Amino acid sequence: MHFDQRTQQALRGVGLETDDVQATSDAVTEAVDAGASTLEAFFERHDTVELTLGPTINDRVRFASDCEHPR
Repeated sequence: MHFDQRTQQALRGVGLETDDVQATSDAVTEAVDAGASTLEAFFERHDTVELTLGPTINDRVRFASDCEHPR
């Protein structure tokens, strides 16, 4: 199940049946998988990409040529 227990309880609290919550969870999982596949395909086609960061990202992103040495 994609949703944690509190989220599941809240969804049932507004009238969704357990089967509905499960179906919604499955739909979310499928959407996430599709998005991941799209991103993977994009990066497989391009050796280099340019990333422009917005103001809410400043000071929160670190870059590295490998995951062991972020700067």
